[in-house]
Amino acid sequence: MSRSLFCILTVFLFVIPLFSENRTPREIFIENKIESIRKEEIYKERNWLTLLHYEKVSENKYRSYADGDSFFFSPSGKTNPTLELEVSLRILSKDEALTDLSVECVFPARFHWMRERFSIDPNLFPVPSCPKFEKFHNQMKAQSLSVVFAAFHPEHPASLFGHTMLKFNSGTQEAEELEDVIVTYAAIIPGIIDPFSYVFKGLSGNFPGSFEIQKYKYKIYEYNEYENRSLWEYKLNIDERGIERIIRHLWEMQKNHFDYYFFDENCSFRILTLLDVGDPELRLSDRKKFLVQPADTIKLMAAQKTYYRK
Repeated sequence: MSRSLFCILTVFLFVIPLFSENRTPREIFIENKIESIRKEEIYKERNWLTLLHYEKVSENKYRSYADGDSFFFSPSGKTNPTLELEVSLRILSKDEALTDLSVECVFPARFHWMRERFSIDPNLFPVPSCPKFEKFHNQMKAQSLSVVFAAFHPEHPASLFGHTMLKFNSGTQEAEELEDVIVTYAAIIPGIIDPFSYVFKGLSGNFPGSFEIQKYKYKIYEYNEYENRSLWEYKLNIDERGIERIIRHLWEMQKNHFDYYFFDENCSFRILTLLDVGDPELRLSDRKKFLVQPADTIKLMAAQKTYYRK
């Protein structure tokens, strides 16, 4: 036997097993799952792409609409869904916090999906207790969802085409409907801004946009009483699992913002992306055009048979 061959066999028989023995069962499990990500192209699955707001820009190239740096674990996560998924799994293997500090408590939607998709054993990876998220979840809990359309407002450039919101229906008596929760998406605009800057920044994506959650009764007062705008409600056919996915995802949105564009990446488009999280096969946001009008989103959902009028 040659000396070089002897050295190679020594490495395989003694050195590599030595290093392997230092790996924990959690690390071994995760590394095996990471291998499957590329082999099975799991990173291309609709559930993962919608949770991270990825759009396909060309063959095997993606870009996320999410603009918050803390929304991604990988430095290249905005454009690399493969690496983002791999890094997320590796972080899970190292995360031993079982309270609100756990990454699963901060990002419950994506890790809930990963637990299901990769059949992660809760005995090996205990499910953490997340009291802050549970409090939020209880506030948002609903039996059904509705899209609420507000008529246009001539004095607000951002609302020239109307406004759409997502309402969480508790299913209680009609008199208590005012206490239901509603989610809106809007640009965060400074208190004082000149008209030219307002229009320019709104068209060029220089306003950050974020989701806001409040009681439905406040929106009724704002639109009906204060601005004299009519409201129409359309109840959605999103099942309980879909509602749960959306609630978990809204919690994650606290770590993110989107650049707001008046014409396309606006309130209506963001509501469509939320509904895609609830049911990734709807592909509502795939039909984005140059101009995304709130009324058009209602027509789009009607064509997809995803809602019926209340």
